[in-house]
Amino acid sequence: MKFDRRLTDEIYTSDTVRLGKDAFQAMQETIYHNGGVGTITGYYDAELSILSVSDLLLHNLNHSYASLMEQTKGSLKNLFYKEDAAFLDNARFRQLQGEGEGRILTADGSPVYVRLYKKDAVDTDGTPIWIMSVQMNWAYENLALVNESIHSALWYFECNENGEIVHVNWSHAFRQILGYHDILDFPNKLDSWSNLLHPEDYDRVMQLLLETIADKTNTTKYNVEYRLKIQDGQYHWFRASAEVIRRLDGSANRIAGIISNIDAEKRSRMQAQRAAAFHRAFTSANLCEYYVNLEKNTFDTFKVEPSLMTAFEQNHTWDGLVRFLVDNYVVEEDKKSVTDFYNRAYITEKLKGLETELRQECRIVLDGEERWVSNVVMRGEIEDSEYAMIFLRDITESKAETAQRMQMASDNASMDLLIKSMVRLLDRYGLCPGALLDELPFHTSMYITNNASIGLHHVNHHIYNFGSVTLFFGMGTVEKVAVVEKGEARMKRFLPIGITADERVCSGAHYAAFFGTMSYLLNHPEELEKPPESVRFDEKCEYHVPKVGEQPAKKQKKQQKATVQA
Repeated sequence: MKFDRRLTDEIYTSDTVRLGKDAFQAMQETIYHNGGVGTITGYYDAELSILSVSDLLLHNLNHSYASLMEQTKGSLKNLFYKEDAAFLDNARFRQLQGEGEGRILTADGSPVYVRLYKKDAVDTDGTPIWIMSVQMNWAYENLALVNESIHSALWYFECNENGEIVHVNWSHAFRQILGYHDILDFPNKLDSWSNLLHPEDYDRVMQLLLETIADKTNTTKYNVEYRLKIQDGQYHWFRASAEVIRRLDGSANRIAGIISNIDAEKRSRMQAQRAAAFHRAFTSANLCEYYVNLEKNTFDTFKVEPSLMTAFEQNHTWDGLVRFLVDNYVVEEDKKSVTDFYNRAYITEKLKGLETELRQECRIVLDGEERWVSNVVMRGEIEDSEYAMIFLRDITESKAETAQRMQMASDNASMDLLIKSMVRLLDRYGLCPGALLDELPFHTSMYITNNASIGLHHVNHHIYNFGSVTLFFGMGTVEKVAVVEKGEARMKRFLPIGITADERVCSGAHYAAFFGTMSYLLNHPEELEKPPESVRFDEKCEYHVPKVGEQPAKKQKKQQKATVQA
């Protein structure tokens, strides 16, 4: 394999002769016009003096060597655009190695985006020098300008065949948007970004990123809003979106996207949501309406009753406002409960849970009159638990109406008790109306329930002190019980039955005889197939079946009539 070193970039070919001079000239021209790679070197002195510049870099900057040195005064620091030269502090520049980004100046003073790669070496005298390759990509330049206009920044990750992220690149604009400068304070590592995610957003954002990379169908899209801690320690809202470049097998090769700071937009939207929420939730009965930043201990009012205005004008923190209201308006008996209710730590903890609204009632003295009020705390937005909406509502009239309703309910309960007592008294003496008896299940001979059908155990139910239910049978789930038969232990299945008898209806002796007979028949069911020796009928009772040996009444009458006619 031979190669030609006449160009800045080495050209590899199996036969250099076949390329020829014209081919090399054409090749060099395509590199010139397509923003190829140039190089620049220099020393680690105070000015980072320039030692050499490649012809390709001069060409892309529209410079000659003389004009570049005149414009920069021979210093690398003068080649970079304004704030992008911050990383050129001598001590910091020494630490920087590998890839980076920035903006350098062309001959007419225009900044262009470039990709950089820096290494260290020594000159022929052994003096340390820096070496940087510089790549100008005009397509990237145009994209960067568009992103700058919409306040966004580029980023991309490279992945292996298993979908694992193996290389991370944060653009210079990405670092700037977060308040950082270069790879020293914000390295090209995933956790440089992920460690800044808000704890409440971390799991959601990371899960979506991994799912997007893993989805070979490209159905899952990475479009997400989250909070990031910027360099000054404050959390800002960002919106990120990305697309995935995939291999033929569907595995992710690269995921590239943009990030935009939407904090002002998000805060404005939240403000509108708060205002709308107040508009929906509050009525003219509200004495005051405001929202609180629980973390910063500040408040912002929407509506305040004139008689409460002094409290809001004389206090600048929410804790101070609460103390003023408690000291000057809340009645003595309710002061402690109101103070505890408006504890910021208590409210923050509650609103982070399932509660979206907290409520407490108390009495205040307003314009010399004692009034009942409802203190209501509502969560601002689900993603912003530090905000809470507060309103104070006069409920004096509704309180009076509630008291009236409770009195009516009490009166109704007393009347209900009187009616039930009368019915029970009538029932005791067998004087209940037939229409009432027909509607109640308590007037029957026997009550049977099968709890096994719903998987429950049997119950030994009490007899209601009402009606005529004599026996209550409750069957339960089949049980396995260890028994000994013929000297051998084995498990047998039993159906448990709970039976309750009402001794008020039948004497204990008769019940004992009944249970003895029932027990015998359960153990000897064949006895149920034998006809009884005799059947006794109660006198003066009507039966729907004929007695043994008797004919139905209608058949007897027909036979009697036939005999007379004969």
